[in-house]
Amino acid sequence: MAHPSWVTTSGSLGTIPEGKFYRASLEAYDPDFPSDSSKVKYKKISGSLPKGIQVSSNGIIEGTPSAYIQGIPEAVSENVTSKFAVRVYTERNVNGKIVVDRLNDRTFTITVTGQNAPEFVTPAGKLGSYYDGQLVNTQIVFTDEDPGDTATISLLSGELPPGVSINDTGLIYGYITPVTSITGADVGWENEGWDSQPLQFNSGTISKNYSFTLSITDGLDYNVRSFSIFVGFVTADSNAYTIDSGTITTDTFTRCPYIKDYSSDLGTFVHNNFFSHKFIGIDPNNDILNYSVTGTLPSGLTLDTDTGFLHGTLTDIGLTEQTTSFTINVYKQENAVSLTAFDFTITITGNINTGVTWNTNKNLGSINNGEISILNVGATAESGVELLYRLKSGGTYNKLPQGLTLKSSGNIIGKTCFRTFGLIDHNSTCDDNLLADTNLTTADVNGFKNITFDNNTTTIDNKCEFTIEAYSANGQVSTFKTFNVYVKRKNDIPYTELNINSLFDMSARSTINELLNDTTILNPELLYRPDDTYFGASTQVSYTHALGLSPEMTKTYNEALNKSHYDKKLVLGNLKTAQALDNKGNVIYEVVYSEIIDNIKNISPSVSTSSGTLYPNSLDNMRNTVIDKIGQTSALLPQWMSSKQSNGKVLGFIPCWVIAYTLPNQSKLIKYNINNNFAKKLNEIDFVVDRYTLKSQFTQNWDTEDQRWYPTDSTTFDIYDNGVPAVETTFDKRSCAFIGVRTNKADIATKTADTIGISADNGSKGISTTYQVTDKYNKYLMFPKKDIINIK
Repeated sequence: MAHPSWVTTSGSLGTIPEGKFYRASLEAYDPDFPSDSSKVKYKKISGSLPKGIQVSSNGIIEGTPSAYIQGIPEAVSENVTSKFAVRVYTERNVNGKIVVDRLNDRTFTITVTGQNAPEFVTPAGKLGSYYDGQLVNTQIVFTDEDPGDTATISLLSGELPPGVSINDTGLIYGYITPVTSITGADVGWENEGWDSQPLQFNSGTISKNYSFTLSITDGLDYNVRSFSIFVGFVTADSNAYTIDSGTITTDTFTRCPYIKDYSSDLGTFVHNNFFSHKFIGIDPNNDILNYSVTGTLPSGLTLDTDTGFLHGTLTDIGLTEQTTSFTINVYKQENAVSLTAFDFTITITGNINTGVTWNTNKNLGSINNGEISILNVGATAESGVELLYRLKSGGTYNKLPQGLTLKSSGNIIGKTCFRTFGLIDHNSTCDDNLLADTNLTTADVNGFKNITFDNNTTTIDNKCEFTIEAYSANGQVSTFKTFNVYVKRKNDIPYTELNINSLFDMSARSTINELLNDTTILNPELLYRPDDTYFGASTQVSYTHALGLSPEMTKTYNEALNKSHYDKKLVLGNLKTAQALDNKGNVIYEVVYSEIIDNIKNISPSVSTSSGTLYPNSLDNMRNTVIDKIGQTSALLPQWMSSKQSNGKVLGFIPCWVIAYTLPNQSKLIKYNINNNFAKKLNEIDFVVDRYTLKSQFTQNWDTEDQRWYPTDSTTFDIYDNGVPAVETTFDKRSCAFIGVRTNKADIATKTADTIGISADNGSKGISTTYQVTDKYNKYLMFPKKDIINIK
């Protein structure tokens, strides 16, 4: 009895494309029954098959393969080879049990190609009809599913209208240059040879359909598609119509002039230099053109209205940078109504390249929604003059992350809003038996990958770009730089925190104010971000009692205070220091803090007595009672509590009063100064507690009952040109509407995309609302019981 014999040779079974159904057969036979294929069975015993492929017991390998790399469950642009071993075996019956009899193993490989050919999205055919001198501005849209691939478009054959070109991204752009087919031997209506008056110079025109074929390639695969652009209009000498063509009407048409090779940005130039630029006007009828300017030109420049030359010597502007916007009008000398306006900008710089150096990269990084900002920008002036910072104004649309503010120090302070763009479906669907989606599953967070629009060309509420001016108080320095910050949607649900603030008598209050106002002890030059309300020096005695709490209704918080909450006295402990580290182990800042001393520790949450069950009010019991009732949506601690300290330990949560945030290596000095002047006084202060402060300013728009954001007007995805909103953008001829949200959707007969309540930019249209850190929205939760246990 021989072992099964393989017919299929070992090694590669070939290269197959991802996403396409694949089927192949392995072949082996039992030498005792060579013609009976049912005598042998197949089984994968080791290795791995391509994702989506399996081997059945009859030797069939089939499925839809996917080229993927471990940990990246999405299309890739490279080939992935899978190696596996298959066992062919026979079976026999032993005491009524089927067991493996004889076997033979063989190793195979299958390579799945992750390469996808780029595809055109713009349909083939006519792209539009134009006339001489008209601007063509058409984007050929295409896709390439392979990440990392860069696809380019080129003209393969045919021709584009004269004056029009296509770049490698697929933008067809340019003003159509007039073309005449009239020669001296070609007489007709619109030509000089017909006219008896020699001073009448009419120009001819032709109507033509320009057909061309474009090729798109990513360097490995390619695709081609043919398009056409019609240029022209029918004139009296056209043979397009015959006498039996029906009714013919005539229209007056004026072809307006334009500026050749138009680009709105003229560039950046250094002051104290001669400048010259010619605006080349083109008129389809070869009429004489003139030029005029609307707005203010840079100082020192003038426009020649006959030739179109902008020239002059740029005025000295010192260590500043100035961007000027103006409009150049080109028009027919004999017909000023035929005017076309073109907007331009020009930037004039002083000696800022040698006089001012920006110390901050353009990309400031990312910040999570609901996170406190430690972002900042900075520059250095060679002269040593102090620089201040502000957002650029006038013709600039700045978008700081919502909730953040730029200070004159360059610090970007605040806390980003929790509400960012996301797709959350609260409505029941035909395959859902629930009345609502209570899990708040979001497709862009909980799914396999983030949602994108238009093949990643549209970004939704995550990239914030803004331009900052560095300037001196005396006006001699002014330079600009554009920065961007990415807001990451980490938190689907906002969270709040409970604080305990001081309640002191007049003597203790005087001592605290004396300490906090003494700049010789809390020297601003030693503080970290002294102008930031989240850092710098403290303004009152306060400590955070519970972090990351769910945004519940106030009555739920009140219910949580029924146990373990009584009036309580605390003591300010000895001063300590700690450090906060970044991901690379560098010290960001240090803190000086006083740990809160609790006279009740390590005691059970409930104690049975002859008078009944009592609930001791230790800080731990108070905190745990609230967390158990309310719940936590985030366990994120302040960075210094979660950082490794100099002794190698991580502190974890500490009930304490942070007196000051300091620069690296400065906390011990401030601690020393406080100990020398106030240590004894601080230890004598009783910290009376009878209430919580619920920090809820960032959950004001959160519906705590339905656990969702209150509805707001959706963004219209408008494009802002110099801060002025353009026409509202719509999608799919308004069948998919992102404009407005109805409160009652029951009357909508046809469901569209807006029924899932899509919102972005927090409902604001071109406005970045900044929530200042303030107690305006705080709620004070008074402890309900006045009997004090163990603290008298």
